[in-house]
Amino acid sequence: MVILDSLITGNFVDFGNAIWHIILPAVGLSLALIATLSRVVRSSMLDVLNRDFMRTAFAIGLPRNILMNRYALRNALLPAITVAAIQAGA
Repeated sequence: MVILDSLITGNFVDFGNAIWHIILPAVGLSLALIATLSRVVRSSMLDVLNRDFMRTAFAIGLPRNILMNRYALRNALLPAITVAAIQAGA
């Protein structure tokens, strides 16, 4: 409530102080969720990179950054979005 109250009253010194003191608990609570999510993204990326369409794209000679960002990451994010939604609900 300090953050909202300091914004309403226009006390930006207290607002900055409250934001500064909320950073450490937010980072501490999110580390376990980020670790789980990164493991899901990694395993999903490895699965996508071993599929036939990715091997064909590598063989054609498409640039690696386009393959990773446009094709592999898009397909790998589907399970990660599902896990993130479950974590957000928890």
